[in-house]
Amino acid sequence: MTKPTRRTFAKGMLGCGLAAFPGIVRAQGTWPNRPVRILTPFAAGGAADALARILAEQFQSASGQPLVVENKPGAGGTLAAAEIARSTPDGHALLLGDIGANAVAQSLFVSLPYNVESSFRHVIHLANLPMVMIGHPSVADGTVKGVIALAKAKPGTLNYASAGPGGASHLMMELFKRSAGVEIVHVPYRGGSPVLQATMTNEVQLAISTISTSRSFIEANSVRAIGVGSAEPVKALPEVKPISADVPGFEALTWHGIHVAAETPPEIVVQINSLFNKLIALPEVQRRFAIQTAEPVGGTPADYAAFVARETAKWGEVVRNAKIKPA
Repeated sequence: MTKPTRRTFAKGMLGCGLAAFPGIVRAQGTWPNRPVRILTPFAAGGAADALARILAEQFQSASGQPLVVENKPGAGGTLAAAEIARSTPDGHALLLGDIGANAVAQSLFVSLPYNVESSFRHVIHLANLPMVMIGHPSVADGTVKGVIALAKAKPGTLNYASAGPGGASHLMMELFKRSAGVEIVHVPYRGGSPVLQATMTNEVQLAISTISTSRSFIEANSVRAIGVGSAEPVKALPEVKPISADVPGFEALTWHGIHVAAETPPEIVVQINSLFNKLIALPEVQRRFAIQTAEPVGGTPADYAAFVARETAKWGEVVRNAKIKPA
C-alpha cells in the first residue's frame, strides 16, 4: 500500500496540475449547476462525518453551490454506497467512500446491491486515518514485542475487542495475528465506545482503534498506546512506534475518498477531482483534518482507483483466511 506522506500528496497535486494556485477558483463547465449531496455511510458525530462537514464549509465558495451532508449508516456502509451506485450519474450525488463499503464489502457479503469495482468511478483519495493498537495498562510491557511474546507464551489467553464482526477493527487485528503468527481471541462488541470501556476495565486486553476515538483515553492513561498502524510515526502520538517496526509490512489505515456513479462522464469526474484537490490543500482544511488525525492524500482518479483495488485485494484475503462472516 502506498503510504500517505507529504511527498505523496505533493506528487498527486502535481499530477493534477494543481501544485500551486493563487486561491480557490469556481469550478468551470456544467458541474455543479445545483446543490451537491455527499452521502456518508456513518452516523453524525464521528470522524467521517466531521471530514465531510469540514469540506462542505469550503465547498460553496469554491464551486458556487452548497455541499449538503447526508448521513446514511447501516449494513456496513453498503446502504449509502448502493444509493450512490444507482444515482443519476451527473456528479451531484457523491459518496464519502471508506474501507468497509468500498473494499471489504466485496468479500464480506455473499451478495451486494452494487459491485465495488464496476459500480463507481473512484474520484479522489481524500485522507487516511491511521489506527492504533491499544491495550490495558497491565498488558505485557506495553510494546508490540511484549504483546507478541506474551501471546506466543500463552496462546489463546489474550482477548481483543472489535466494534463488530467484519469491521475495520476486526480485520486489522486479524491481519496482525496472521502477520505476527500469534493467537488472540476475538470478542465483538457493538461500536467503538464499548470497545474502549472493555479495554479500560481489562475485560479484554487489546483492541485496534482510530486515534481520534482513543486519543483522549490514551492521554488520560486509561489505555496504553502500543503501536500505530501507519508505516511512519503519527504526529498525534509521536512517541508511539509503528507496528511495522516489529511486524514488517504491517499497515492498517482507515481511509476516505469520493466516489460517483459509474456512468458519470469523465469530464465531470475531472472537475470533481480538481475541486476536492484544491479543498484538501487549504491550510484551514488541513488544520481541521489534523484535529481528526486525518492525513490528506489527494491525487488523480487513477491513483485512487489503483489504491482501492489494492485495498480490496488485501482485505479480501484477510476475510477469506480468517473465515470472517458479517454480523
